[in-house]
Amino acid sequence: MRLLPPLLLAAALEAPQPGAPGAARPPSPIPAAPACDGKPPEVRNQDAVPHAFTLTCGRKVTERTVAPGETQVLEGFSGCTFTLAGRAETLHTEMICTVRTGGAFTCDLL
Repeated sequence: MRLLPPLLLAAALEAPQPGAPGAARPPSPIPAAPACDGKPPEVRNQDAVPHAFTLTCGRKVTERTVAPGETQVLEGFSGCTFTLAGRAETLHTEMICTVRTGGAFTCDLL
């Protein structure tokens, strides 16, 4: 029974130490969502009718409608493409896209 302590010592010495190659890595923290460095983009409808628009972020396409007189905050869509009536505009923080009578729109930085 004198072999047991040397075997335990050998197993402990051969076990990977934290940070050593082959050692299990501790779980890494979940990265925080990127913080918006300003006011998120908005779309405003100044027309008397609702307008459908599309937001494209990479492969993800989101379709929405803005009602007459409504303003929608497009939080999380900065850098995405805003498309309305076949015309596209890249969204940025501190930007407002205004839909005017007839569906024409303009996008302006604040």
